[in-house]
Amino acid sequence: AGNYTLQRHFVLKEFRALETEFAQRDLDRANEAMEREQEAVATMASDWGNWNEIHEYMQSRDPALPERDLSVSAMDGLGMDYVALVDVSGRIIWARSLHPETRASIASPPVQSTVLVSWEQAMRAGERRSSMIRTERGAMMIAVAPVLNGEGGGPLRGSLVLGRYFTPPVIAELA
Repeated sequence: AGNYTLQRHFVLKEFRALETEFAQRDLDRANEAMEREQEAVATMASDWGNWNEIHEYMQSRDPALPERDLSVSAMDGLGMDYVALVDVSGRIIWARSLHPETRASIASPPVQSTVLVSWEQAMRAGERRSSMIRTERGAMMIAVAPVLNGEGGGPLRGSLVLGRYFTPPVIAELA
């Protein structure tokens, strides 16, 4: 009986250590996947922000451009749920927000102005930022990138904001 108790104690202790190690590995993999996805959103924001047509729109404000080039189908192709164009003063000039499940346009923007205010200095300096934020529809990965002339130069005309909800299908993609 003493031998059984001793073996059981050590075996259970080893199993617990293995379970903890495996759980930590799974957590590390999940964090790495989220970081890769966040970087992908940031890269898309940078690519789209460095697009000559958007750079010109930020000066001309021609309403045809965002309706044509930032359409629902373009957002679906990118896997994005939110896009906004913000001028150099931090004012949202144009935005589109889609419901994460129905893909219908929704009026309330998921990115509150408080997020943009906290990034205001970086946006004025033409810097990229990305983060995970909480919205009324759940967690969202967002990224802000400068609006540049298509060649990575200026003048800086504002920022492009992209957002992607962290939904069960997105989580399944990352798994």
